[in-house]
Order: sequence, then C-alpha cells, then structure tokens
Amino acid sequence: NAAKGHMTKCDGCHDRVADGKKPICVESCPLRALDFGPIDELRKKHGELAAVAPLPRAHFTKPNIVIKP
Repeated sequence: NAAKGHMTKCDGCHDRVADGKKPICVESCPLRALDFGPIDELRKKHGELAAVAPLPRAHFTKPNIVIKP
C-alpha cells in the first residue's frame, strides 16, 4: 500500500470481484495457472483433484481449491 507506506494482506481483490472482475493475480498470471470463481464451477471446469503432498488430506480440510496437475 503506497499511501500507507507498508504491505497489506491480500483481500482477494474484494472490490474487483464485487465489480464482476477477476482478482489481479488471476488476470496477470502469465501461465494462466490460476482461475477464480464458484468452487462448483471450477470443479466442473478443472476436475475434482484437491490433494497435493505434503498438504493434509482433503477429507480433513475440505479445501475450496482445485489442483490442476
């Protein structure tokens, strides 16, 4: 945050998402490795995989993420 002179925590681009836009990280990713949207739509588009070692097993954490290998 240039005005405050320090870094601020990611807010998921709340204002952009409220305006119907995607977060900056998704739009600017050069490899298009990130996507954003309702988890059910992302799972339809990219599959159900949500487990990656060494993260805890998905049935314990119930993640809202889809991993595309």
